[in-house]
Amino acid sequence: MKKKLPINTSNIIKTYSYHAYISSILLDDKMDEEPNVWFSDIKISNNGADNIWYERQITENNSLPEIEFISEVSLVDRNNASCSQGDISALSDKDNFNFIYSKLKDTGSIQVKIDHIKNTGVWSKAGLMLRETIECDSKYVFIFATPSVNGIVIQKRVKQGEVADYQKVSVSSFPIWLKIERIDNCVNIYCGSKEGEWDYVTSVLFEFSRELCMGLALCSTKENAYLDWYATNYIQMYCYKDFNIHLIPIDFNVGPHKSEFYSFCPYLEVQNLTYSLIESLNQNIIDLVIRSIDDGNYIDVQLDEFYVPNRENFGKRYFIHTNMIYGYDNSDKTFDILGYAEGNVFRSSRISYYDFERAFYKGEDSQVTLIKPHNHYSYNFNLSLVKQQLSDYMYAIDSFSCFNINRNVEPNIVHGVEVYDYLIVNLPIRPIDLRPLHLIYEHKKMMLLRLEYFRKNELISEDLFEFLFAEYKSLEKLSLVSRNLQLKNAISPSSKNMDKIINNLKMIKCRELELIPVLINGLCQIK
Repeated sequence: MKKKLPINTSNIIKTYSYHAYISSILLDDKMDEEPNVWFSDIKISNNGADNIWYERQITENNSLPEIEFISEVSLVDRNNASCSQGDISALSDKDNFNFIYSKLKDTGSIQVKIDHIKNTGVWSKAGLMLRETIECDSKYVFIFATPSVNGIVIQKRVKQGEVADYQKVSVSSFPIWLKIERIDNCVNIYCGSKEGEWDYVTSVLFEFSRELCMGLALCSTKENAYLDWYATNYIQMYCYKDFNIHLIPIDFNVGPHKSEFYSFCPYLEVQNLTYSLIESLNQNIIDLVIRSIDDGNYIDVQLDEFYVPNRENFGKRYFIHTNMIYGYDNSDKTFDILGYAEGNVFRSSRISYYDFERAFYKGEDSQVTLIKPHNHYSYNFNLSLVKQQLSDYMYAIDSFSCFNINRNVEPNIVHGVEVYDYLIVNLPIRPIDLRPLHLIYEHKKMMLLRLEYFRKNELISEDLFEFLFAEYKSLEKLSLVSRNLQLKNAISPSSKNMDKIINNLKMIKCRELELIPVLINGLCQIK
C-alpha cells in the first residue's frame, strides 16, 4: 500500500523550511496556467448517446439555449479544462459549475484519469457526473477528486431542489482513475490508483429519467484562493540587531508564532507531538507517520541528516534539521521526503524506513508536527491591513505590537526598512550565511506577486502597475545579484564582494522609501 499527499516544490518562499513547507502544501506549481484540471485516457461506453458534446456553466441563470454551447470536439479529444468561480456543495440546493457532457439515453459509462487538479482551495472539484437536467438544482450523482486532504468524494442529490449528501471514500493521490456507470436505475461508481484496478467500488440505487447528461464536472470556490492570504501578508520584515542572538536572525514578520512556526497560517491545522509523549504511548515512529499520512497529515520532523540520503551532511557530520514527510510506499519501505538537498536545493526525494528510524531525533526537545490544510477555513484579502503594513514597513514600526498582550517587547529587534541597516552591520561578520540576503530577494518576489494580484483585482491602475512592477523588478534583480555575491563569499570571502552587497542594500532601501508612498497613495484611490 502507498499514499502520497499533493506537494508543490515550485515554492514562492524558500528561505526557511517552514515557509517553504507551507507553500508546498498550499500553492500549486500550475498556478499561472489557464486550466483548472488536467485529464486523459477518457473511455466512453454510451449506447444511446447522440455523440454531440456540450460545455456550459451550470448556474441559476440558464437562459441561453443549450445549442450555443456545443463543443466542436468531444471530451475524448481534450486533456484539460477550465472553470469559473462556483461550487457543487453538499450545503447548497443549487449548483454553479462547468459541465462538459453528452446525452445518455440508456445504459452507459464514462471513465477518466485525473492527472492534476489546480489547488485553488481544499474543495476544488473535478470528476464524473450523471445529471438528470441542466437545471442548477437537478438530481445528480457525482464522484470527484479534490487537490488536497479532502480526497475522493461521492456526492448526490436524490431529489430536485434538495441539499445533496456526500461521502468521503479515499485520499487523492494523482493520477486517479474514476468511473461512473448507469445500468437502469443503478449507478456503479469506481475509483483507483491504477487503470482497471479499482480500490473502491460501490453501487447507488437512483431513479433517473430515461435521458441523462453524462460527463466531466469541475468547479473551484475561488481562483487561487490562497493568494488572498499571501498578498495580505509577507510585507513586514524583522531582524535582530546582533545576528548572533538567534539562529533565525532575520525573517518575514507575519504575526506572533513563538516556538510554533505554523500557527500564523490560518489555512493549516497543526498538532505537535513530543517525543516523550510518543515514547510513553509506546508508538512506533514508522507506524505513527504512516497513520498520520493516511489521515491527510504532512509531517514536519527533526532528522539527523547524517543518515538522510541526498543531504549535504549525509555520511559526513551529525546535523539536526527539519524535513517534511508527505508520502509512503510499504512495498519498498520508503517515505517521500521534502527538504534542502545537496547544494541547498529544495526538492523531494525518498528515504528508507531503516534510515528514517536512524535519523529520527530523540532529544528532549524533539517533536513531530502534524500539518493538514483546514477543510473549511477561508481568508479574505485585507486591503486596510496591507496599507497599514506598508506604512509600518516604511517607518520601521512593528505591525504586530498589539500582540504584546502575549509577548514582551524585544528591544533587540528592528522592523521594516531598518532591517537593511542591521544587515549592513552584521553581514561582514557572517559572510557565509546566505539566508539574510535570500530573504531580501524573496521579499521582492513577494512584492511582485502582490502587485500582480493588485492589478488582477483592479486595486491599482494599469499605469501605476506598469511603473511599480518595472521598479520592483529591478530591485528583485539587485537583491538576486547581492544574494549570488554572498554565495561567492561562502566559497571564497571577498571584501570587494561585500562592499558591492552593502552598496546594493543601501540602494534598495533608498528606492523602496520612494516607491512605497506611491503604492499606498495608489491603493488609497480605491473606493
